[in-house]
Amino acid sequence: MIELPYGSKPMQIKDPPNLKAVILPNDKPGMTDFQGELRKVLDNPTGQKPLREMAKNAKKVAVIISDPARRFPKTETFNVVREYLPQPDSDITIIIAYAKHPVLPQERWGLSEEIIKRYKIINHTCNDLGAMKKIGTTPHRLKDFYIDYIYDEIKRSLKHAPATLVRFLKNLVTFNFQAVRKMIRLGIIGRLVFAFLASRKKTVLINKAVAEADLVIALGQIKPHYFAGYAGGAKSILPGVAHIATIGPNHFMKTHPKAKLGIIEENVVRQDMEAAAALVPNFFIVNVVMSSKGEPVKVVAGDYIKAHREGVKTAREMFEVKFPARSAEIVIVSDSLPVANNIYQSTKTVAPAAIIVKPGGVIIVATECPDGVGGALVINEVIYQLGLTRYLPDNVDCLLVSSLPDKDVCTTFCQPAHTVDEALDFAFKKCGNKAEVVVLPRATFTVPVQ
Repeated sequence: MIELPYGSKPMQIKDPPNLKAVILPNDKPGMTDFQGELRKVLDNPTGQKPLREMAKNAKKVAVIISDPARRFPKTETFNVVREYLPQPDSDITIIIAYAKHPVLPQERWGLSEEIIKRYKIINHTCNDLGAMKKIGTTPHRLKDFYIDYIYDEIKRSLKHAPATLVRFLKNLVTFNFQAVRKMIRLGIIGRLVFAFLASRKKTVLINKAVAEADLVIALGQIKPHYFAGYAGGAKSILPGVAHIATIGPNHFMKTHPKAKLGIIEENVVRQDMEAAAALVPNFFIVNVVMSSKGEPVKVVAGDYIKAHREGVKTAREMFEVKFPARSAEIVIVSDSLPVANNIYQSTKTVAPAAIIVKPGGVIIVATECPDGVGGALVINEVIYQLGLTRYLPDNVDCLLVSSLPDKDVCTTFCQPAHTVDEALDFAFKKCGNKAEVVVLPRATFTVPVQ
Protein backbone atom coordinates (compact mmCIF):
# COMPACT_ATOMS: atom_id res chain seq x y z
CA MET A 1 0.00 0.00 0.00
CA ILE A 2 1.08 3.59 -0.67
CA GLU A 3 -0.08 6.54 1.42
CA LEU A 4 -0.86 9.75 -0.46
CA PRO A 5 -1.25 12.86 1.76
CA TYR A 6 -4.20 14.07 -0.40
CA GLY A 7 -5.71 16.67 2.00
CA SER A 8 -7.54 16.63 5.32
CA LYS A 9 -6.69 12.94 5.69
CA PRO A 10 -4.34 10.63 3.79
CA MET A 11 -5.48 8.36 0.97
CA GLN A 12 -4.32 4.74 0.84
CA ILE A 13 -3.86 3.18 -2.61
CA LYS A 14 -2.71 -0.28 -3.64
CA ASP A 15 0.65 -0.56 -5.32
CA PRO A 16 -0.18 0.06 -8.97
CA PRO A 17 0.90 -2.47 -11.64
CA ASN A 18 4.40 -1.96 -13.04
CA LEU A 19 5.41 0.25 -10.09
CA LYS A 20 8.92 1.46 -10.86
CA ALA A 21 9.57 3.69 -7.83
CA VAL A 22 8.10 5.65 -4.97
CA ILE A 23 10.22 8.80 -4.72
CA LEU A 24 10.41 10.49 -1.33
CA PRO A 25 12.54 13.40 -0.10
CA ASN A 26 15.62 12.64 1.99
CA ASP A 27 14.24 14.18 5.18
CA LYS A 28 16.68 15.11 7.92
CA PRO A 29 15.61 14.87 11.58
CA GLY A 30 13.87 17.91 13.04
CA MET A 31 15.67 20.25 15.43
CA THR A 32 15.35 19.35 19.11
CA ASP A 33 15.52 23.02 20.18
CA PHE A 34 14.12 25.23 17.43
CA GLN A 35 13.96 28.37 19.57
CA GLY A 36 17.51 27.90 20.79
CA GLU A 37 18.83 27.50 17.23
CA LEU A 38 16.83 30.54 16.14
CA ARG A 39 18.41 32.69 18.85
CA LYS A 40 21.87 31.55 17.74
CA VAL A 41 21.33 32.69 14.15
CA LEU A 42 19.74 35.97 15.26
CA ASP A 43 22.85 36.67 17.35
CA ASN A 44 25.21 35.52 14.59
CA PRO A 45 23.40 36.05 11.27
CA THR A 46 24.81 35.31 7.82
CA GLY A 47 26.04 38.38 5.94
CA GLN A 48 24.19 40.87 8.14
CA LYS A 49 24.53 42.67 11.48
CA PRO A 50 22.97 40.97 14.52
CA LEU A 51 19.24 41.68 14.68
CA ARG A 52 19.46 43.37 18.08
CA GLU A 53 21.95 45.87 16.69
CA MET A 54 19.85 46.55 13.58
CA ALA A 55 16.73 47.10 15.67
CA LYS A 56 18.35 49.44 18.18
CA ASN A 57 17.58 52.75 16.45
CA ALA A 58 14.58 51.75 14.33
CA LYS A 59 11.40 53.69 14.93
CA LYS A 60 9.07 51.60 12.76
CA VAL A 61 9.47 47.85 12.28
CA ALA A 62 7.66 45.83 9.61
CA VAL A 63 7.54 42.06 10.04
CA ILE A 64 6.56 40.23 6.85
CA ILE A 65 5.10 36.77 7.43
CA SER A 66 4.45 34.33 4.60
CA ASP A 67 0.81 33.62 3.82
CA PRO A 68 -0.87 30.31 4.78
CA ALA A 69 0.51 28.61 1.64
CA ARG A 70 3.81 28.35 3.59
CA ARG A 71 3.82 26.37 6.82
CA PHE A 72 6.51 26.77 9.46
CA PRO A 73 6.40 27.62 13.21
CA LYS A 74 5.21 31.20 12.65
CA THR A 75 4.13 31.97 16.21
CA GLU A 76 7.34 30.58 17.73
CA THR A 77 9.49 32.37 15.15
CA PHE A 78 7.77 35.71 15.67
CA ASN A 79 7.90 35.45 19.48
CA VAL A 80 11.65 34.81 19.47
CA VAL A 81 12.26 37.62 16.96
CA ARG A 82 10.17 39.91 19.20
CA GLU A 83 12.67 39.39 22.03
CA TYR A 84 15.24 41.26 19.92
CA LEU A 85 13.07 44.31 19.24
CA PRO A 86 13.09 47.12 21.85
CA GLN A 87 10.14 48.90 20.17
CA PRO A 88 6.71 49.03 21.79
CA ASP A 89 3.98 46.91 20.19
CA SER A 90 2.48 50.00 18.56
CA ASP A 91 5.62 50.52 16.45
CA ILE A 92 5.60 46.98 15.04
CA THR A 93 3.38 46.08 12.09
CA ILE A 94 2.86 42.56 10.76
CA ILE A 95 2.18 42.19 7.05
CA ILE A 96 0.83 38.88 5.72
CA ALA A 97 2.55 38.44 2.35
CA TYR A 98 -0.27 37.16 0.15
CA ALA A 99 1.28 38.26 -3.17
CA LYS A 100 -1.49 37.28 -5.65
CA HIS A 101 -3.11 34.73 -3.35
CA PRO A 102 -6.55 35.37 -1.82
CA VAL A 103 -6.78 36.72 1.72
CA LEU A 104 -7.76 33.97 4.18
CA PRO A 105 -9.41 34.16 7.63
CA GLN A 106 -7.19 34.72 10.64
CA GLU A 107 -7.54 31.18 11.97
CA ARG A 108 -5.44 30.07 9.01
CA TRP A 109 -2.62 32.61 9.44
CA GLY A 110 -0.62 30.35 11.76
CA LEU A 111 -0.39 33.08 14.42
CA SER A 112 -1.54 32.84 18.02
CA GLU A 113 -4.55 34.79 19.28
CA GLU A 114 -2.24 36.83 21.50
CA ILE A 115 -0.19 38.02 18.51
CA ILE A 116 -3.34 38.83 16.54
CA LYS A 117 -4.71 40.90 19.44
CA ARG A 118 -1.48 42.71 20.32
CA TYR A 119 -0.20 43.87 16.93
CA LYS A 120 -1.45 45.74 13.92
CA ILE A 121 -1.77 43.17 11.11
CA ILE A 122 -2.14 44.06 7.43
CA ASN A 123 -3.37 41.56 4.88
CA HIS A 124 -1.43 42.56 1.78
CA THR A 125 -3.61 42.79 -1.32
CA CYS A 126 -1.68 43.21 -4.55
CA ASN A 127 -4.39 45.22 -6.36
CA ASP A 128 -4.64 48.02 -3.79
CA LEU A 129 -2.59 50.77 -5.46
CA GLY A 130 -3.37 53.24 -2.67
CA ALA A 131 -1.58 50.97 -0.19
CA MET A 132 1.62 50.92 -2.28
CA LYS A 133 4.72 53.04 -2.58
CA LYS A 134 7.37 53.12 -5.30
CA ILE A 135 10.83 52.27 -3.99
CA GLY A 136 12.76 52.21 -7.30
CA THR A 137 13.23 50.08 -10.40
CA THR A 138 14.89 46.80 -11.26
CA PRO A 139 17.38 46.89 -14.17
CA HIS A 140 16.93 45.97 -17.83
CA ARG A 141 17.10 42.22 -18.19
CA LEU A 142 16.69 39.69 -21.02
CA LYS A 143 16.22 42.28 -23.76
CA ASP A 144 17.68 40.02 -26.47
CA PHE A 145 15.80 36.98 -25.19
CA TYR A 146 12.45 38.75 -25.31
CA ILE A 147 13.09 40.31 -28.71
CA ASP A 148 13.44 36.73 -29.98
CA TYR A 149 10.41 35.69 -27.92
CA ILE A 150 8.25 38.46 -29.42
CA TYR A 151 9.40 37.57 -32.93
CA ASP A 152 8.55 33.88 -32.40
CA GLU A 153 5.15 34.73 -30.88
CA ILE A 154 4.25 36.97 -33.83
CA LYS A 155 5.25 34.24 -36.31
CA ARG A 156 3.22 31.65 -34.40
CA SER A 157 0.18 33.91 -34.11
CA LEU A 158 0.19 34.72 -37.83
CA LYS A 159 -0.23 31.03 -38.61
CA HIS A 160 -3.38 30.96 -36.49
CA ALA A 161 -4.53 34.50 -37.27
CA PRO A 162 -7.65 33.64 -39.32
CA ALA A 163 -9.04 31.27 -36.68
CA THR A 164 -8.14 33.69 -33.87
CA LEU A 165 -9.85 36.57 -35.67
CA VAL A 166 -13.01 34.51 -36.22
CA ARG A 167 -13.07 33.54 -32.53
CA PHE A 168 -12.50 37.15 -31.48
CA LEU A 169 -15.33 38.46 -33.71
CA LYS A 170 -17.67 35.69 -32.57
CA ASN A 171 -17.10 36.62 -28.94
CA LEU A 172 -17.58 40.28 -29.80
CA VAL A 173 -20.89 39.90 -31.63
CA THR A 174 -22.26 37.54 -28.96
CA PHE A 175 -21.30 40.06 -26.26
CA ASN A 176 -18.99 37.54 -24.58
CA PHE A 177 -16.81 40.32 -23.25
CA GLN A 178 -15.17 38.10 -20.66
CA ALA A 179 -13.74 35.94 -23.45
CA VAL A 180 -12.69 39.08 -25.36
CA ARG A 181 -10.81 40.38 -22.31
CA LYS A 182 -9.15 36.99 -21.88
CA MET A 183 -7.96 36.96 -25.51
CA ILE A 184 -6.51 40.44 -25.12
CA ARG A 185 -4.94 39.93 -21.70
CA LEU A 186 -3.49 36.45 -22.14
CA GLY A 187 -3.58 35.93 -25.89
CA ILE A 188 -0.92 37.19 -28.28
CA ILE A 189 -1.51 40.84 -27.30
CA GLY A 190 -1.12 40.11 -23.60
CA ARG A 191 1.99 37.99 -24.11
CA LEU A 192 3.65 40.64 -26.26
CA VAL A 193 2.87 43.36 -23.71
CA PHE A 194 4.25 41.29 -20.83
CA ALA A 195 7.32 40.28 -22.85
CA PHE A 196 8.03 43.96 -23.48
CA LEU A 197 7.53 44.85 -19.81
CA ALA A 198 9.68 41.92 -18.65
CA SER A 199 12.61 43.14 -20.75
CA ARG A 200 12.44 46.72 -19.44
CA LYS A 201 13.29 48.40 -16.17
CA LYS A 202 10.49 47.42 -13.84
CA THR A 203 8.90 49.79 -11.35
CA VAL A 204 8.91 48.28 -7.86
CA LEU A 205 5.75 49.10 -5.92
CA ILE A 206 5.46 47.53 -2.47
CA ASN A 207 3.22 47.88 0.56
CA LYS A 208 3.68 51.25 2.28
CA ALA A 209 4.02 49.61 5.69
CA VAL A 210 7.15 47.89 4.38
CA ALA A 211 8.45 50.78 2.27
CA GLU A 212 8.22 53.24 5.17
CA ALA A 213 9.67 51.00 7.89
CA ASP A 214 13.15 51.58 9.31
CA LEU A 215 13.67 47.84 9.71
CA VAL A 216 12.05 45.07 7.66
CA ILE A 217 12.16 41.48 8.91
CA ALA A 218 10.82 38.70 6.67
CA LEU A 219 9.80 35.35 8.15
CA GLY A 220 9.49 32.63 5.52
CA GLN A 221 10.06 29.05 4.42
CA ILE A 222 12.60 27.61 1.99
CA LYS A 223 11.17 24.86 -0.21
CA PRO A 224 11.26 24.01 -3.92
CA HIS A 225 9.51 26.44 -6.27
CA TYR A 226 8.67 25.66 -9.88
CA PHE A 227 10.11 28.85 -11.44
CA ALA A 228 11.96 30.73 -8.66
CA GLY A 229 14.10 27.66 -7.90
CA TYR A 230 13.46 27.73 -4.17
CA ALA A 231 11.06 29.84 -2.15
CA GLY A 232 12.20 32.16 0.64
CA GLY A 233 14.64 35.06 0.72
CA ALA A 234 13.70 37.95 -1.56
CA LYS A 235 10.34 36.37 -2.41
CA SER A 236 8.95 37.98 0.74
CA ILE A 237 9.31 41.34 -1.05
CA LEU A 238 8.56 40.33 -4.65
CA PRO A 239 5.97 38.93 -5.00
CA GLY A 240 5.11 38.80 -1.28
CA VAL A 241 4.23 42.46 -0.62
CA ALA A 242 4.40 43.86 -4.16
CA HIS A 243 1.75 45.36 -6.42
CA ILE A 244 0.37 43.30 -9.29
CA ALA A 245 2.02 45.71 -11.77
CA THR A 246 5.38 44.64 -10.31
CA ILE A 247 4.49 40.97 -9.90
CA GLY A 248 3.16 40.46 -13.45
CA PRO A 249 6.32 41.27 -15.46
CA ASN A 250 8.45 39.41 -12.92
CA HIS A 251 6.35 36.26 -13.13
CA PHE A 252 6.23 36.44 -16.93
CA MET A 253 9.98 35.83 -16.80
CA LYS A 254 9.13 32.21 -15.94
CA THR A 255 9.17 31.74 -19.73
CA HIS A 256 12.99 31.86 -19.59
CA PRO A 257 14.73 28.44 -19.70
CA LYS A 258 16.73 29.19 -16.52
CA ALA A 259 13.57 29.92 -14.46
CA LYS A 260 13.00 26.37 -13.28
CA LEU A 261 12.39 24.12 -10.32
CA GLY A 262 15.46 23.85 -8.09
CA ILE A 263 17.57 26.29 -10.15
CA ILE A 264 18.93 29.29 -8.23
CA GLU A 265 22.09 30.10 -10.18
CA GLU A 266 21.37 32.36 -13.17
CA ASN A 267 17.63 32.10 -12.49
CA VAL A 268 16.41 35.37 -14.01
CA VAL A 269 13.19 35.45 -11.98
CA ARG A 270 15.08 35.18 -8.72
CA GLN A 271 17.65 37.74 -9.89
CA ASP A 272 14.82 40.17 -10.52
CA MET A 273 13.28 39.42 -7.12
CA GLU A 274 16.62 40.04 -5.45
CA ALA A 275 17.11 43.30 -7.36
CA ALA A 276 13.77 44.44 -5.92
CA ALA A 277 14.75 43.35 -2.40
CA ALA A 278 17.99 45.34 -2.72
CA LEU A 279 15.85 48.50 -2.78
CA VAL A 280 14.63 47.79 0.77
CA PRO A 281 17.11 49.19 3.32
CA ASN A 282 17.74 47.30 6.57
CA PHE A 283 16.17 44.10 5.27
CA PHE A 284 16.69 41.01 7.44
CA ILE A 285 15.34 37.51 6.71
CA VAL A 286 14.53 34.59 8.97
CA ASN A 287 13.91 31.48 6.86
CA VAL A 288 13.05 27.97 7.99
CA VAL A 289 13.67 24.74 6.09
CA MET A 290 10.90 22.28 6.97
CA SER A 291 10.96 18.54 6.37
CA SER A 292 8.13 16.94 4.42
CA LYS A 293 6.93 15.65 7.80
CA GLY A 294 6.39 19.24 8.98
CA GLU A 295 9.42 19.51 11.28
CA PRO A 296 11.86 22.45 11.27
CA VAL A 297 15.25 21.11 10.17
CA LYS A 298 17.28 24.30 9.76
CA VAL A 299 16.81 28.00 10.39
CA VAL A 300 18.88 30.74 8.77
CA ALA A 301 18.90 34.48 9.33
CA GLY A 302 20.53 37.61 7.97
CA ASP A 303 21.17 38.77 4.40
CA TYR A 304 18.40 37.97 1.92
CA ILE A 305 20.88 36.35 -0.50
CA LYS A 306 23.67 34.90 1.65
CA ALA A 307 21.43 33.49 4.38
CA HIS A 308 18.94 32.21 1.83
CA ARG A 309 21.66 30.31 -0.05
CA GLU A 310 22.81 28.75 3.21
CA GLY A 311 19.28 27.44 3.74
CA VAL A 312 19.04 26.26 0.12
CA LYS A 313 22.08 24.02 0.69
CA THR A 314 20.16 22.08 3.33
CA ALA A 315 16.99 22.11 1.22
CA ARG A 316 18.87 20.62 -1.73
CA GLU A 317 20.32 17.84 0.41
CA MET A 318 16.79 16.92 1.46
CA PHE A 319 14.65 17.54 -1.60
CA GLU A 320 16.83 16.89 -4.66
CA VAL A 321 16.55 13.20 -5.52
CA LYS A 322 18.46 11.54 -8.35
CA PHE A 323 16.06 10.05 -10.85
CA PRO A 324 16.24 9.86 -14.65
CA ALA A 325 14.12 12.26 -16.67
CA ARG A 326 11.51 10.91 -19.12
CA SER A 327 11.64 7.50 -17.46
CA ALA A 328 7.99 6.57 -16.78
CA GLU A 329 4.75 6.70 -18.72
CA ILE A 330 2.57 7.32 -15.65
CA VAL A 331 3.40 9.58 -12.71
CA ILE A 332 1.18 9.91 -9.63
CA VAL A 333 1.71 13.00 -7.48
CA SER A 334 0.16 14.24 -4.26
CA ASP A 335 0.84 16.47 -1.27
CA SER A 336 -0.72 17.61 1.97
CA LEU A 337 -2.46 20.84 2.92
CA PRO A 338 -1.96 23.72 2.18
CA VAL A 339 -0.81 22.55 -1.28
CA ALA A 340 -3.94 20.39 -1.53
CA ASN A 341 -6.25 23.33 -0.68
CA ASN A 342 -7.22 24.11 -4.29
CA ILE A 343 -6.23 23.44 -7.89
CA TYR A 344 -4.18 26.68 -8.01
CA GLN A 345 -1.84 25.39 -5.28
CA SER A 346 -2.00 21.79 -6.52
CA THR A 347 -0.46 22.77 -9.86
CA LYS A 348 2.84 22.97 -7.96
CA THR A 349 2.87 19.16 -7.90
CA VAL A 350 2.93 18.96 -11.70
CA ALA A 351 6.44 20.39 -12.29
CA PRO A 352 8.40 17.48 -10.71
CA ALA A 353 6.10 14.97 -12.41
CA ALA A 354 6.65 16.71 -15.75
CA ILE A 355 10.40 16.09 -15.45
CA ILE A 356 9.85 12.33 -15.10
CA VAL A 357 6.93 11.62 -17.44
CA LYS A 358 7.55 10.36 -20.98
CA PRO A 359 5.99 11.91 -24.10
CA GLY A 360 2.45 10.63 -24.49
CA GLY A 361 2.24 9.84 -20.79
CA VAL A 362 -0.20 10.64 -18.00
CA ILE A 363 0.18 12.64 -14.80
CA ILE A 364 -2.31 11.85 -12.01
CA VAL A 365 -2.66 14.55 -9.33
CA ALA A 366 -4.37 13.39 -6.12
CA THR A 367 -5.25 16.43 -4.00
CA GLU A 368 -8.51 17.09 -2.17
CA CYS A 369 -8.97 20.79 -3.15
CA PRO A 370 -11.56 21.70 -0.46
CA ASP A 371 -11.19 25.41 -1.32
CA GLY A 372 -12.16 24.87 -4.95
CA VAL A 373 -10.37 25.90 -8.13
CA GLY A 374 -8.56 29.11 -7.19
CA GLY A 375 -8.89 30.96 -10.50
CA ALA A 376 -9.18 28.98 -13.74
CA LEU A 377 -7.91 31.84 -15.92
CA VAL A 378 -4.62 32.12 -14.01
CA ILE A 379 -4.28 28.33 -13.76
CA ASN A 380 -4.74 27.73 -17.48
CA GLU A 381 -3.05 30.72 -19.05
CA VAL A 382 -0.37 31.81 -16.58
CA ILE A 383 0.61 28.71 -14.62
CA TYR A 384 0.01 26.06 -17.29
CA GLN A 385 0.62 27.80 -20.63
CA LEU A 386 3.50 30.05 -19.55
CA GLY A 387 5.01 27.87 -16.84
CA LEU A 388 4.27 24.16 -16.86
CA THR A 389 4.25 23.54 -20.62
CA ARG A 390 8.00 24.28 -20.60
CA TYR A 391 8.49 21.11 -18.54
CA LEU A 392 5.94 18.87 -20.21
CA PRO A 393 6.76 16.67 -23.20
CA ASP A 394 4.21 16.30 -25.98
CA ASN A 395 0.78 14.73 -25.59
CA VAL A 396 0.69 14.39 -21.80
CA ASP A 397 -2.72 14.18 -20.10
CA CYS A 398 -3.19 15.51 -16.57
CA LEU A 399 -5.91 13.92 -14.45
CA LEU A 400 -7.09 15.32 -11.11
CA VAL A 401 -8.51 13.13 -8.34
CA SER A 402 -10.20 15.53 -5.91
CA SER A 403 -13.41 16.29 -4.03
CA LEU A 404 -14.49 18.81 -6.68
CA PRO A 405 -17.39 18.44 -9.12
CA ASP A 406 -16.32 17.41 -12.63
CA LYS A 407 -17.58 20.70 -14.08
CA ASP A 408 -15.17 22.69 -11.87
CA VAL A 409 -12.18 20.54 -12.79
CA CYS A 410 -13.07 20.84 -16.48
CA THR A 411 -12.60 24.61 -16.32
CA THR A 412 -8.85 23.92 -15.99
CA PHE A 413 -6.25 22.04 -18.02
CA CYS A 414 -6.95 18.94 -15.88
CA GLN A 415 -9.41 16.12 -16.59
CA PRO A 416 -11.49 14.81 -13.66
CA ALA A 417 -11.14 11.31 -12.26
CA HIS A 418 -13.08 10.09 -9.23
CA THR A 419 -10.47 7.68 -7.88
CA VAL A 420 -6.83 6.91 -8.49
CA ASP A 421 -7.85 3.50 -9.85
CA GLU A 422 -10.12 5.20 -12.40
CA ALA A 423 -7.26 7.49 -13.40
CA LEU A 424 -4.92 4.50 -13.73
CA ASP A 425 -7.42 2.70 -15.97
CA PHE A 426 -7.38 5.71 -18.30
CA ALA A 427 -3.57 5.87 -18.16
CA PHE A 428 -3.01 2.18 -18.98
CA LYS A 429 -5.51 2.33 -21.84
CA LYS A 430 -3.60 5.25 -23.28
CA CYS A 431 -0.04 4.08 -22.56
CA GLY A 432 -0.40 0.31 -22.72
CA ASN A 433 -0.43 -2.46 -20.11
CA LYS A 434 3.36 -2.41 -19.76
CA ALA A 435 3.50 1.29 -18.86
CA GLU A 436 5.67 1.96 -15.80
CA VAL A 437 4.43 3.98 -12.83
CA VAL A 438 6.33 6.37 -10.55
CA VAL A 439 4.75 7.86 -7.41
CA LEU A 440 5.76 11.15 -5.72
CA PRO A 441 3.68 11.34 -2.51
CA ARG A 442 5.30 14.64 -1.40
CA ALA A 443 5.71 16.19 -4.82
CA THR A 444 6.33 19.79 -3.75
CA PHE A 445 9.18 18.60 -1.53
CA THR A 446 10.77 16.64 -4.39
CA VAL A 447 13.13 17.86 -7.11
CA PRO A 448 14.13 15.09 -9.54
CA VAL A 449 17.69 15.66 -10.76
CA GLN A 450 19.85 13.70 -13.17
